[in-house]
Amino acid sequence: MRTIRRRAHLYGGLCGLVVFGIAGLGCAGAPSRTALPPAAAVPTGPQPPHATLYFRFDRRDLDARERTNADTDAAWAVPRDRTVLLVEGHADAVGGDEYNLRLGDARARSVAAALIARGVPAERIAGIVSHGERQPAVRGAGAAARARNRRVELTAW
Repeated sequence: MRTIRRRAHLYGGLCGLVVFGIAGLGCAGAPSRTALPPAAAVPTGPQPPHATLYFRFDRRDLDARERTNADTDAAWAVPRDRTVLLVEGHADAVGGDEYNLRLGDARARSVAAALIARGVPAERIAGIVSHGERQPAVRGAGAAARARNRRVELTAW
C-alpha cells in the first residue's frame, strides 16, 4: 500500500505524509512540467557523487562535511540540464513514527534547499519524499547502525 501511495504521489497524485511536491518546497501546485520516469523505471545513468548525505542525531541541517558533499552534488547536477533529482529523507528508529516522518521530510527539504541555493533549478527536483524510519539502510539497534540510517538519498534520472 505504501509503495502504491508513494508512486501515486510522485506521479501526480495527492499530497500526504509520505510524499510532498516542490513548488516553493511546499505541496500545493507542484510543477507538472517535470516528467518522472514510469514507476517501474530504475535509474541507470550516472548518479550524484555523494548520493547519500548523513545527519547527526535529531538534526535536520547539514554539518560542514555534508555541506561540502552537497556542493559537489550540486556542481555535478547543474550542467546536466536533463537530469531530475528525487530527494528522499530517512531517520533512525529513535522516536515515534510521525516524528520520524517529519524529521525525514525536514532533512530532505534541507538538502533540496541546499541544492537550489547552489544553482540547481527547483523544477529539476522532481520530488521530496520522507520514509521516516521505514526503510533503514542498516538493520540493528547500535549507534553505528542508527548513524547510517539518518540520511538523505539523491536519485537522478
